[in-house]
Amino acid sequence: MKTGLIVLDTLRYDTFEAEMPAIRSTADHVFTNCYSTSRWTVPAHGSLFTGLYPTEAGTHSANRTFDVTVPTLAERFTDAGVTTHCLSNNVHIDPFFGFTEGFASITRGPALQDRPEQRDADFDWDALFSRLDDGPLRPVQALKEIVAADAPTLSTLKTGIELFRAPPVNETTNDLTWFLDAVEEIARSPPEDLFLFANLMPTHYPYDPPEEYCDLDPLDVDPLELTLRDDPVTDEEHERHKRNYEGAARYLDDELPAIVDAIDWDVLFVVSDHGELFGEHGIRGHEYGVYDDLVHVPALAVGDAVPEGETDAVTSLLDVRRTLLDVAGIDPGEHTRGRSLFEDRTDDRAVYAESVGCGQYAPDAQGLGAKVPASWGDPHYTLRTADATLIHDKDGTRTDDDALERRVRDLRAGLGDFTGEGATAEVPDDVEARLEHLGYR
Repeated sequence: MKTGLIVLDTLRYDTFEAEMPAIRSTADHVFTNCYSTSRWTVPAHGSLFTGLYPTEAGTHSANRTFDVTVPTLAERFTDAGVTTHCLSNNVHIDPFFGFTEGFASITRGPALQDRPEQRDADFDWDALFSRLDDGPLRPVQALKEIVAADAPTLSTLKTGIELFRAPPVNETTNDLTWFLDAVEEIARSPPEDLFLFANLMPTHYPYDPPEEYCDLDPLDVDPLELTLRDDPVTDEEHERHKRNYEGAARYLDDELPAIVDAIDWDVLFVVSDHGELFGEHGIRGHEYGVYDDLVHVPALAVGDAVPEGETDAVTSLLDVRRTLLDVAGIDPGEHTRGRSLFEDRTDDRAVYAESVGCGQYAPDAQGLGAKVPASWGDPHYTLRTADATLIHDKDGTRTDDDALERRVRDLRAGLGDFTGEGATAEVPDDVEARLEHLGYR
């Protein structure tokens, strides 16, 4: 049994439809109304790996460390004797944050090669990087704080040096050569039972795909800065971001069909974890919101076990985990949500997405960071059916159907807690030195 899950990080549904005809044409089944469970990587992957909502898995802005009491998708496959591979170029989907737990093989992309894999649990790296200036004295500031802390000085210094020496993320994020080579190596002698997971970053900021896909010179300005600064965004800035983002999608479209052909898949899912805003709702990036532009994601499946067709009913990323395990004949476990995507459903399905906290807000932030509204960290969520939508955010609750309010209250009241001991630990090392450039505080 050959199964796989490829996440095209930050890919909008409308961009997928407009710019990626090749991979869409290879699909045996397309899901036109699939929704993520959140607006960004960590909570969405928490749901993909557990079949739980972000609150239940403890994956949110206040905690980027993945530690749950339920078996993850990789653990289910590994326990069943399946050979599991994780291929990631995402700074979050890495051993450092626990997201590779359960995988037998881990391939770290070029953005992760020089980064430490283990975090120093006794040192609060989040707090450090939120206080550091952006100037040349940044390493000196860090050194002083590390030496003054209670954490073991030598090991903490080693981690800090590795972080500061790592290449800038915008030089290593978007090229797929590492991924194509890794899949080719696996395909030369594939195991009888395989589960392959990958996170690919071309459509994530800095929107800088290979040169032949860049319509304009890349703009090295963070979307959050464009959102918060006093000066309005110029047409040129908008186009340099948006058109190169679309170019990155075309790059993915040219490369992905080869992955489909490389292995005789029983089922391979290709999905996005969340979308991106380019000025809609006055915001750029994906730091705030549960708008359709952020949570309506592309999803398709190919393989011998995939029924041909198209599903227009609302579906959720939660469903991917259960479907993969169902096809493989593996018990998904007692505490998991989601439904098999290949079963006919006639009932009134509702899909839920939420955002907990805001990693970009800090009450003592200086400069641009001081402009992040505290309201971005308030609970916001959405519930969607085929016919109606409820959105609750900083502007209140908006819905076309009053019954959805009762429905979402019941759902939120029934959310469980499956977080492990490590989920509440301080998030150290990986964070700002490499994440700051991506807009994560």
